[in-house]
Amino acid sequence: MSGWRSIGRRIKRWAGVRPPPPRTELLRVPVHLCRHYCGFRYGSDSFNPYENYIVGLHQGIPTAELRRRFEDFICWYRPRNFAETFGITINPAIPLWSYPWSGPVPPNHGWHLGLDAIPDILTHFCAAGVKRSRIEEEYSWLHRAYESIKQHDYQPQAHSYLKVREMTDGQSRAYLVEDGNHRLSALVALGVRDVLVQQLPIDTVALAQLPTWPQVQSGYYLPAEAEQLLRVYLRGMDGFPRSAVPATMIEA
Repeated sequence: MSGWRSIGRRIKRWAGVRPPPPRTELLRVPVHLCRHYCGFRYGSDSFNPYENYIVGLHQGIPTAELRRRFEDFICWYRPRNFAETFGITINPAIPLWSYPWSGPVPPNHGWHLGLDAIPDILTHFCAAGVKRSRIEEEYSWLHRAYESIKQHDYQPQAHSYLKVREMTDGQSRAYLVEDGNHRLSALVALGVRDVLVQQLPIDTVALAQLPTWPQVQSGYYLPAEAEQLLRVYLRGMDGFPRSAVPATMIEA
């Protein structure tokens, strides 16, 4: 029977018939189990630059002070690899955002030669510094997310759901926020404790599957290194590593 299914799939490919997209599911998750790519927790008292900014807005802290704090983070947060990002014992040759459960990335991943090539100023860097205009862009997104959700609530059916990837060691779990960090920060500021999100069940990162992770199988990650990285996300980060030299702020 499996042979017939295989033949059927080949016929569909030849006929130009695309397979259906992977099934997504909606689930309600506790906010305190959500994590930013950088490991920052949501819904806790620990450091999270997005959440701290919007919570400060909600509390009436002067915008100038909130900006000073945010820009201090942007200037001094410049890790070059996962070892620096999370303070774990892991091969320093492993670049940023090169996950053991995903495919390989370029050796300099996360660092770019040109300022205009940076897709996200929290997770990608350039030796030349940071453009002021990109920081202003972040402020705009943060304010817009807060004002929109304060006035209209979280309406994922009309716009889009927060997208997460579940991570688990079999006992505890966390949810990596792949889209919607600004909105989640606004929800925290407004007192939300759990949130409806969208995930792809096939993308779940489970410790039990570690031997099958692509970059463990290839030998790029040692099993102990891969497990360390997963556990960083499960527990979350309390702060951030400060670089020896701050970024240059470029007024452009």
